[in-house]
Amino acid sequence: IPDSIRFIVEQGGLSEEESYKVFNMGIGMALVVDPKKKDDIKDYLCNNSYKAMEIGVIEKGSGEAKLI
Repeated sequence: IPDSIRFIVEQGGLSEEESYKVFNMGIGMALVVDPKKKDDIKDYLCNNSYKAMEIGVIEKGSGEAKLI
């Protein structure tokens, strides 16, 4: 978590749960990619000095967004 965000969370007395709902919390850039190509893209990024990991999936739903 970046120091600037940590400061805001601490000074605001926010809970960790609320903080993750409101702030980026240091995730950085997020890419949405074709699931068939995700391993190739992750490998490319990791082999070129980037930290990359899968943080979620997009699934067809009922029209109501749900944070998991």
